[in-house]
Amino acid sequence: MSDDRVARAWLLVAQRAGTTPISVAHVCEAAVQGVGVDGVGVTVMNGPTVREVVHATDRVAAGLEELQLTFGQGPCVEAFERGPVQATDLDTDGCQARWPAFAPAALELGARAVFALPLQMGAIRVGVIDLYRTPSGWPHAGRAGRRIDLRRYRDPGRARRYGARRPGRDGR
Repeated sequence: MSDDRVARAWLLVAQRAGTTPISVAHVCEAAVQGVGVDGVGVTVMNGPTVREVVHATDRVAAGLEELQLTFGQGPCVEAFERGPVQATDLDTDGCQARWPAFAPAALELGARAVFALPLQMGAIRVGVIDLYRTPSGWPHAGRAGRRIDLRRYRDPGRARRYGARRPGRDGR
């Protein structure tokens, strides 16, 4: 990801936070605005049984997180175990077969596409961020309508690298 795009992403987060300390809620709200999704949820995980939803931007995002934890299946669970999951249409036979309990319930909530990215500190997975859309298809950012590669956003450690100042050409 280019330094300019990273700087713009963190600018959105800072604008959401205003004068308050930056929180998970600000990051989620910035993702809705900057990535072009309808809602975001974050769940922290420490294995298959220790899981907790820490934030959801709306009732659909909260419902998606709870459905996945209740059923033990869905993009969030799979992303934590295996890596990024990009389900552009939950109403396909493939998604229905992959997640027989989650997919129909998610559609009933109003989500048609879900993108789940593991949150990592280096190589250690600490949770998952789920982004959803009500229409099927890929998220698009801004007026240019470019498809977003969500895998670039999965490591919160990136924030430290771009924290106080923008790096120069030598990366420092």
